Amino acid sequence: MIASANPIPSSAAASHHAATSPSLELLEARQARDGLATLLRAERTAAAEFLLALSDFDRRRGWERLGFASLFAFLHVELGLSKGAAYVRFTAARLLQAFPEVIEPIRSGRLCLSAVGELARVATPENFAVLLPRFFGCSSREAREVAAAVLPRPAPPLRDQVTRLQPAAELVSPAPSARLEPQAFSEPAARPTPLELETPAHADAVRAHELVLTHPARDAARREDVEPLTADLRRLHITVDAQFLKLLDTARDGLSHGIPAPAWSRC
Repeated sequence: MIASANPIPSSAAASHHAATSPSLELLEARQARDGLATLLRAERTAAAEFLLALSDFDRRRGWERLGFASLFAFLHVELGLSKGAAYVRFTAARLLQAFPEVIEPIRSGRLCLSAVGELARVATPENFAVLLPRFFGCSSREAREVAAAVLPRPAPPLRDQVTRLQPAAELVSPAPSARLEPQAFSEPAARPTPLELETPAHADAVRAHELVLTHPARDAARREDVEPLTADLRRLHITVDAQFLKLLDTARDGLSHGIPAPAWSRC
């Protein structure tokens, strides 16, 4: 048998096969979809049945007879759940005892377990019927926003917070191949005492330069986080570098003649 002078590349052959048998691939995709949907329904049903059994186990204080101090301890120690997973199921079991009708939205997937904790925090016999649908399809972040709208934090704090981590000198690590001599390091220049500072803005600048808000290893996994406080207020947690603080200090100095620094920023 003589081979073709211009063999079809493997990628082209795959494309040719896909073009000649689209019905077979579509059929397989639909079968896989149906199988996944069946498994998902089974997972939700199993989760709902587990919560029903757990709620009854808690109501009858079975964990106490087994020598545990609480249902949470039973879930974490005996069943081996993480503390987060144990808390979610503990909260759901307690919520089921007060509002048994919550099981159907959990079984159908309309109510995620990640939202149950926030629902339990704000649900009352008076508002439950109206409140429950507001948590349908909510992620954990969206559930926190709904809960904050229903039960705002009293007098939510608006103060900016700066966390002191490490001196900047401790974060400087030389390259593996670099050899540093003793004279490579020098003592930092003496900073003026608070009595020698000309303005409160300068005092802010000195304090800010002594704070390090990022660390390559510690903060690599940090993300911007938004914490709902009320229906309208959000607290944004961000990580910034030293250059950002320098720019902020410069802007504050330039505006200090017209906008004095607030008292809390000089604490």
